[in-house]
Amino acid sequence: MKKLFYIFIISILASCNHPQKIDGIWFSAYTLTDNNEIMPLSQKTLLEFKNDTVYTIRFGDLSTGDLNLIIIDTSIYTLNNSVLQIGNHTMNIIYKADSIVIKHKDSKEKSILRRLNSHWKDQQFKKKEFIGSYIISSKNYNDSVDFINDSLLIFTGEYNINFPVNKWKIINYGGFNFMNIQNQFFPLLVLKSSTGKKMVFECPIQENVEFTFTQTEKISQQNNLIGNWNEIKISVPKPIPPLMDINEEDIYYKLIFDKDSLLVKHMGREKKMKWSLSSDGKRIYFIDKIFTDSGSWKVLELSEDILTIRISKNSGFNKEIVYLKKQN
Repeated sequence: MKKLFYIFIISILASCNHPQKIDGIWFSAYTLTDNNEIMPLSQKTLLEFKNDTVYTIRFGDLSTGDLNLIIIDTSIYTLNNSVLQIGNHTMNIIYKADSIVIKHKDSKEKSILRRLNSHWKDQQFKKKEFIGSYIISSKNYNDSVDFINDSLLIFTGEYNINFPVNKWKIINYGGFNFMNIQNQFFPLLVLKSSTGKKMVFECPIQENVEFTFTQTEKISQQNNLIGNWNEIKISVPKPIPPLMDINEEDIYYKLIFDKDSLLVKHMGREKKMKWSLSSDGKRIYFIDKIFTDSGSWKVLELSEDILTIRISKNSGFNKEIVYLKKQN
């Protein structure tokens, strides 16, 4: 009887020391502070565990500002009794089927990894389908965006007002299609389903949080802008800036829209720019200066003879609402 007991104990000890394996592709979701507050990560990172190797995939290099770069590092890992060692780094973890909690030695903070659902693999889509305007809807977030081309998009809603233009890219890794909007504050999204004019993405940071992109019909308002527009003088006149030898009339905006170019007269100066209107009619943008704070104007109102725009200035610290009337 004692012999059987010892064999049982030895078998348990042997199983406890047997190396365990992690498999699949995991998303580095967030950090949990010692006060149990969720802190999103600025670096977008995946980890793929395969055999005894872990691949760390980072989207974008925040140190250089190159958000289009993909960096893949490889390391050997072992897992014994909830102790994970990756290279020379050792950490205690809680390993579940769909999540890994990493406990840091020198801090009470914890890092959370989430497994990507295998049902999201091999979702079919055509990149050209993204061109045009979409409504983005999610839990506690609604916005609109216009995909200008296969590498640039512009937010047209009430978020990202001062710098609304971002690069974007669809990245396939391990059979998953990821939407990478190259803004460190916008999460990496994984394509969950694609049906007609609707794309559903999962946000790996939070469980069961979806971002639905629904395509909208193009609004043909570009022809309404063509012509001459003069700023409407309000009851309180604009002050003339000091040290500027200009007339009162020069303070007010005068816009001359042609089919492809816009002539702006303001503060005694003139500049001519290429212009376009987003497919949803919510932003006028200037492709040659698209990444500057003056690279687009938010359209607040556009009718046959009235145009109201919001212009951001000084990196978003100032804004100006301009009311214009079309000249006959």
